[in-house]
Amino acid sequence: MVTMEDVRESALRFPEAEESTHFGMAAFKVDGRTFVGPERDERTLGVAVALRTAVGLIAEEPDMFEEIWRPGPQPSFVGVRVALADIDRDRLDELVEAAWRHKAPKQTVAAYDETR
Repeated sequence: MVTMEDVRESALRFPEAEESTHFGMAAFKVDGRTFVGPERDERTLGVAVALRTAVGLIAEEPDMFEEIWRPGPQPSFVGVRVALADIDRDRLDELVEAAWRHKAPKQTVAAYDETR
């Protein structure tokens, strides 16, 4: 199980990541784009990954992950939902990195990769 403090530490380790808010809740953004944040119940986490990544996660562990779609006349894919109680810190770090890479500008990701 991970905590919101674990989420904060994981998210803020990336370049240009910042803590902000989204609809009154904590959110972690890069270049103004939310890449991870708790949902209203603070027991689940929204993780902004690519649809192909989400499909793989759900196929691998269908009881753990759920797709999140923005409702409307033309619903749009947002990412996956996962319960904080269902993941450990290593898995959290993997998910947060995937989300950051998905939302960060390409040049920011490239500069980060050069330092690793």
